[in-house]
Amino acid sequence: MGVGMSYSNDPDLPQFFSADLCAAANIDAATLKNWTSREPYALRLREDDRRAVGGRPHLFTYRTVLQAAICAEFVILGLPPRRAGEFAKLFMNFGQGDSRDPERRDAGELFPKASTVLVAYPAGPQDKKELWASQAVNMTTETRLVDVFKQLNGGREVAAVVINVSEIYERVRKTFGPEFAPDFRIKRAGATG
Repeated sequence: MGVGMSYSNDPDLPQFFSADLCAAANIDAATLKNWTSREPYALRLREDDRRAVGGRPHLFTYRTVLQAAICAEFVILGLPPRRAGEFAKLFMNFGQGDSRDPERRDAGELFPKASTVLVAYPAGPQDKKELWASQAVNMTTETRLVDVFKQLNGGREVAAVVINVSEIYERVRKTFGPEFAPDFRIKRAGATG
């Protein structure tokens, strides 16, 4: 396959080559190699990704492609790759909200309404800024920035790095063509049915 080809809508199917991932995340091959081959990893491959073995190329899942794109966006804004990669991995692996909550966000998914943003911020004592955390926020028309900051580090932070994950997802999806419509619920439906 390659950019512009027909893809499965299963986000957990390894089907994207390194060049596809690089195009979607706006990174070059050397950056991808650095992020995946040196510890501490900026981009740790998922269990569903197919590693390059015996002359076969790496094949990445859509979730890994999204994780790389989120990481790349944070790096563009000045975060170190390892930290950016950790925030991207946490977003992809953990959701928010109770299973009975229609407004919840499942792992790797966007909030069902409005825009999903990811906020990275210093989380340690005010005199030590090496500890950081991240939080996904559902930015609705009612969301006030002052309320977002009240959630960060006990309300002690006055600055943060914010990326619009909804826009990143849309940009990445469009990279693979107008017919590509990933369905994040495929695996969940298969696991429960």
